[in-house]
Amino acid sequence: MKTLTFFKSILLIVVLASTSVVALANDPIETRNEVQNTQNLKEIIGDIIQKDISSNENYFYQNNIKEANENVELKFYITSDKKVKVISSDSKNPMVAKYVNQLLQDCAVDVDNKLVNRGFVIGLKVIYRS
Repeated sequence: MKTLTFFKSILLIVVLASTSVVALANDPIETRNEVQNTQNLKEIIGDIIQKDISSNENYFYQNNIKEANENVELKFYITSDKKVKVISSDSKNPMVAKYVNQLLQDCAVDVDNKLVNRGFVIGLKVIYRS
């Protein structure tokens, strides 16, 4: 039964283009590199969520949530030891915001050193159906 539920589950995470980097550099070349690095960071965050949600024992399944279609604004920074420190995750559905917060808090990420000790705001679209 769990396997059937797992295969029927659909998740679409869209990391919106509304990412902003706090204190971007003024140098145009460095700014382009920041955009590239930030794009990679958005993909890393999306992959973490997608991998978790694909598991049989994901948060939504455990909390008997049948579907979600929510925008989440995630504010965070990358620590010097390359872990995500969530400042806030905001959504109309508090369960989805809590999920994103719990999943990413202190999560290790392999990012460029230029992103360390920087703040970010990323818009996520979380769609889940079981």
